[in-house]
Amino acid sequence: VVWADVITVFREGQQKGWFRSDFKPELLLILAQKAAELVTDSKVVALYNKPQDLVLELTSLMTYGIVNHD
Repeated sequence: VVWADVITVFREGQQKGWFRSDFKPELLLILAQKAAELVTDSKVVALYNKPQDLVLELTSLMTYGIVNHD
């Protein structure tokens, strides 16, 4: 997958109302790349019982933020 294609899909989703129109898809891709760096950082991984828990936490943060949605 080419990053430009992913950005195009997000922009189409924004036009259709699936995603907020006020965020830049490019930033989301940069955050995903940085998240990949975090899962190889032993200090960060050590905060979790297993690496999968870190991945779930990062995914949740990127998807929902830190605000309680209950």
